[in-house]
Amino acid sequence: MSLSKKNTPQLIGLAFSLVIILLVSKVSYDLEMERIKTKVIENLHLNHELSIASISGNLKALQEEIQLLAESTPIKNFVNNASSNTNAIANLDEWGKKIVAHFGYHDVLIINKKGDVIYSVVKEKDLGTNLVNGPFANSGLGKVNKRIQETKEFSVADFSVYEPSNNMLAGFVGAPIFEEGKYIGFISIQLPTSFEKLNIGVHIEGIEDYIITTNYYFDRDLKFQSVDDIGFTISKERTAIMKDSLFLFTPFKLGNLSWGILSVAPPVVFKSEIRWSQIWYNSTLALLGTRILVLIVLFQYKKRRRSLVYIENEAVIVQNTWYQFAKKGHSFGIDFYYRIKNKNNIDFDTEKEDIAAVGALIEEYITEIIDVLLNEVELKRRLQEIAKVFGKHKISNAQILRMPDLFLESFEDEMGKEIPIRAKLAWQKILKSISYRLVGILKKDSNLN
Repeated sequence: MSLSKKNTPQLIGLAFSLVIILLVSKVSYDLEMERIKTKVIENLHLNHELSIASISGNLKALQEEIQLLAESTPIKNFVNNASSNTNAIANLDEWGKKIVAHFGYHDVLIINKKGDVIYSVVKEKDLGTNLVNGPFANSGLGKVNKRIQETKEFSVADFSVYEPSNNMLAGFVGAPIFEEGKYIGFISIQLPTSFEKLNIGVHIEGIEDYIITTNYYFDRDLKFQSVDDIGFTISKERTAIMKDSLFLFTPFKLGNLSWGILSVAPPVVFKSEIRWSQIWYNSTLALLGTRILVLIVLFQYKKRRRSLVYIENEAVIVQNTWYQFAKKGHSFGIDFYYRIKNKNNIDFDTEKEDIAAVGALIEEYITEIIDVLLNEVELKRRLQEIAKVFGKHKISNAQILRMPDLFLESFEDEMGKEIPIRAKLAWQKILKSISYRLVGILKKDSNLN
């Protein structure tokens, strides 16, 4: 039991150190994750902005290219004479194949003002059909035809399954053709999913990037799936949400289309960026700091305990000085009574009693305690009796702890001189020990009640 009590402060200090280290490590880890998260989000925001600028710039360049083609004389002549000029078809084929091969398009088509597909480089089964009431009126190419018929402006149709091209995904752009200010048809470019200008911008290692179109999403290798199969809800606004992974979605307009870029950072991205050395450094500092603090507290604790634990020689000095003092018949009890009543604001409710008797009773209590300073059992019993008196008069802990100084003041006043230094040190230690023990007894009794 005594060994356990002896080791209790060290065990508390060890537990305190462990708790502080764990807290510092946890806070350091959280701060590190927040730093990485902020860094990743900033990089992704920049990457998305660059990618959107690149995609939008590519579309603008494509628009300029196709509008230049729509304004060329050979194209206009072909639209006007397509049905009868076989040489024109042959010449256009040679040009069209070069264009498709050079730019990576799937097909270049020409449609007249009635919606008839009058030219195609790859000559699939959409050639010769009508985009107003024919089988492909609801296709991407049909949607471009409808918009250009209505607006007479450059138009874009999002990626969708295109049956004439073996059900591959295809997107279309189209530019109207005018002859002397009159609309005579449009030229269209069919874009496959492998079109090089759809690439996402700068790639961040370990992060998955996707282009989100109306109905599909593409990865960096331009493999596609339906947005219905994406597995999570995409916010309509730019957001960053940290769960197991970080999702960052940036919507943007591409012509008349609503697209977006989605980046997914899995947990491995964050773990690979953690500066473990920084966390260990913080934890080590916390360990050293808490150990120093614990040692200081333990030192003060032991110092206080030593100041409260008196030895036999000190008890004998106190007993001898008290017995010599008591024989001289000083009115110590009365002086001490008034001193603690007036200076310590304690109301004993004894005004109707004989003050001399009260003083004698105080001296009797003091003598009884001094007699048993070296008898732990009796000393404990006497202190418990006094604690009951203090508890009855509602004397506070602060008032109890001020009594040793008031006791020595009364002692020296009644003696008419200062107590010798060695005796005074012995008295201070014993009086302090007794006052703290009284506080402990009162606190224990209060908790029991």
